[in-house]
Amino acid sequence: MKNIYFLKKLLFVVILIVFSLIISYSFNNTYKNSIKNFNNNIKISEKEYNIIKQDVNNSNKDDNNDDINSTSDNNNLDSKEKRKLKLKEWFERKRYYEQKQITEMNLLKNHSIRECRKEINYLDKHDITPTIASLKLIPGYPGPREPYTNNNEYLDNEWKKSSLTNRLLLPKPYIFIHMPKTGGTSLLKVFRNNNRNLKFYYSNVHPPYQDLKNVVKKDTLFGHFVFGLHKYFDKHPETRLQLPKDIVEPYLNQYSYLTMLRDPIDRAISHYYFLKASFDHPLHHQTINKTFIEWISITDTVNNEFCRRMVGIDRSTETTVDFENLCIHRLKYTFKYIGIMERFDESIVLLSHKLGYTDLLFPNENVGKVRTNHTKETLTQEERSLLERLNTADIRAYKIALEIFEKEIDMVGRDFLNQEVIQFKKKYNEEYNIT
Repeated sequence: MKNIYFLKKLLFVVILIVFSLIISYSFNNTYKNSIKNFNNNIKISEKEYNIIKQDVNNSNKDDNNDDINSTSDNNNLDSKEKRKLKLKEWFERKRYYEQKQITEMNLLKNHSIRECRKEINYLDKHDITPTIASLKLIPGYPGPREPYTNNNEYLDNEWKKSSLTNRLLLPKPYIFIHMPKTGGTSLLKVFRNNNRNLKFYYSNVHPPYQDLKNVVKKDTLFGHFVFGLHKYFDKHPETRLQLPKDIVEPYLNQYSYLTMLRDPIDRAISHYYFLKASFDHPLHHQTINKTFIEWISITDTVNNEFCRRMVGIDRSTETTVDFENLCIHRLKYTFKYIGIMERFDESIVLLSHKLGYTDLLFPNENVGKVRTNHTKETLTQEERSLLERLNTADIRAYKIALEIFEKEIDMVGRDFLNQEVIQFKKKYNEEYNIT
C-alpha cells in the first residue's frame, strides 16, 4: 500500500516537472520572438526615421519651424536608450507630417474652391458659356473619323501618340482622379502599361505632404486624389502648363484632369460588399455586424463622393452652400475626359484618343460587379431614399456625365470608335486566349 502511495506521489512530481519545463520553454520562445520582433521594428523605425529626419530638417529650414531634437548628442547613451529615443522621435516626425498634411489639405481645399468660384463669377459677369472641357476641339480638328474599310487598320494605334496626327491628344501632366469602386484595378493596369517610366505617380490616397515635391516631377498622376494637384505644378515655371495662345481660355483651368464615374447607387452597394469581404481594408470594421442600411447611415464613403473629390473637399469636411454648383462647374468645364464605368470598353478606347495610349485592357467580365443579390433594383424604399438624399449632387453629376460621354463618342466618331472596340477586344482576347 505504501509502495502504491509512493508511486502516485512520484508520478505527480514528474508530471509537475514536465509541465514546468513545457511552460518555461514556451515562455522563452515567446520572449525571444517578442525581443526579435521588437528589434526588427526598431530597425525599421530607425531606417524610416533617418529618411524622414532629413526631410523634416529641410522643411524646418524653409518653414522656420521649431527645431526637432536629433540623437547626435546622445552618443554616450547605451544602445537600448538610443533605440527608445529614436523610436520616440520617429513618432514625433509622424505627428509632424500628419499636422502638415492637415494644414496642407485645408489650404488646398480653400485654393480649389476660390479658383472655382472665381471662374463661375467671371463667366456670369461676362455672360460666357464655354465649351464643355472634354468636348473642346483643337484648331485644325478634321471632325469625327469615318470607319476604315479594312479592319486591320484599327489595330495601328501609333498615330494617337502625336498631336500632329491626333488632334484630341491632351497636354501633360495628366491628373486622373480615381473614384472608389469604378474599375480601379483595370484602369491602373492600363496606366501602368502605358507609363513604363519613372514619370508615373500612383497612390491609393491623396499624396502625403512629404510626397508633394516628387509629384511635380511626374507627368502622369493616378489615384484616390481630391481636386487641386495642379496648384503644385503652377508654383514652378518649369512644371507649369504652357499652352498655345489660340487654345487657351485664361479664365478656366487648363490642366488635363480626368476621371471615370459610375451610378452612385450601384457604387455604394459595391463599396459595402467590397469592404465587407476585404478583411485587411482599414474600413472593413465599419461593415462588421452592420446591415447595408446601418452602414450607409454611419459611413462617410457614400456621401457625394464624386463631387467631394471634384471640388476638393475631403470626407471629413462639411460641404459649402454652393457645393453642388461647384461640382457641376468642375465636371463640365475642368475635366478633359469623363469615362463611364458601366461602359468600360468604350471608355478605355476613348481614353486612348485623349492620352495616346496604345496598350489597352479589356476585362472579360463586368468591371466592378459584386456577386450579390443585393442590387439597385432590390433596394428597400428606406435604403433608396437615404442613398438618394446622401448623393443628391453625385446623382445630378452622373446624369450630366452620361450626356457628355455620348458627345465625347460622337466627337471621335461613333461608328469608328465602336469598330475600334470590336477589333481591339478581339485582338486582346486572341492574345490572352480568352474565350
